[in-house]
Amino acid sequence: MPRSPRDKKKKPSPDDGASPLAARERQLAEQQHQLRAQIEALERSIEDAPRRAAELARREREAMLERSRESGYESRRGGALRDKRHSYSRMGMSGTRRGGRRAVPVLRHERRAQVVKTLALLVVLIVVVGYLFWTYFL
Repeated sequence: MPRSPRDKKKKPSPDDGASPLAARERQLAEQQHQLRAQIEALERSIEDAPRRAAELARREREAMLERSRESGYESRRGGALRDKRHSYSRMGMSGTRRGGRRAVPVLRHERRAQVVKTLALLVVLIVVVGYLFWTYFL
């Protein structure tokens, strides 16, 4: 029996890689492989995160202690770190209230004392102005 021309055409096989489905399948397999590699890398970084955080905290603590040793403050205070809220101008430190490089915050009791002094001076001023007005204008 003679074959027709239609029978002579070669059908694409899935092994050729020429079919769009096979190409898409290879592409998805490659993406899946990349995603698995990313997941493994992220899982490793998650496992290493506590160790890295502890190492960073240790380095920061050592740096802070080294800075305190360099300033010579540790030898005077027995290992305690400097409190930046107070003035150390008597000891030659540069953390003074007004003349230092950095503004040091005022403590709450100091602010309260300033308010009381201001109110007291205001009352004294009102009394003096009232006395002057009463004696010279009435």
